[in-house]
Amino acid sequence: MIACLAWGSLEWNPGSLKVQRPWRADGPILPVEYVRQSAKNHLTLVITGSGTAVTTFWAPMTVCNLSEAIESLREREGTKPKNIGRCPAQDRYPFSDVISEWAQRMDVEAVVWTALPPKFGGRDGVAPTMDQAVAHLYSLDAEAKTIAEEYVRRTPSSVRTTYRLQFETDLGWTAI
Repeated sequence: MIACLAWGSLEWNPGSLKVQRPWRADGPILPVEYVRQSAKNHLTLVITGSGTAVTTFWAPMTVCNLSEAIESLREREGTKPKNIGRCPAQDRYPFSDVISEWAQRMDVEAVVWTALPPKFGGRDGVAPTMDQAVAHLYSLDAEAKTIAEEYVRRTPSSVRTTYRLQFETDLGWTAI
């Protein structure tokens, strides 16, 4: 079995991703946070060492091999293959050891996940502080703010990060 991990929009909007739903709520515990500024200017969740440890979601993929799994997730995310984490793999991804241990416990042969780095102000590897994140969301125009709010509100309610709690307090963006 090949599994795909989720903690944000994949769970509620898998698009063309080849997964067998529903998502299961016992994925590996990983640190995630809203520290990636997307092309649409909202903040998305990514795995980051400074994130909040949350239990992720997972679903079996309806593909025949790891290459197909990588391509399905890459296509859904609109990114390069290098931004799709996978195990087993020759390359190491942040927290791949945690994911690999989880896969062994779950008797999962391979796992794929979105492995994009933090990004803020157009700079990969740069994460906004909480104050910068809140100020950024306040500064968005109406259309971008609507997209940002939907992303935060539709993120699974169990994904309770430090930034999300602040977004709820400052912006009133509670889970749907």
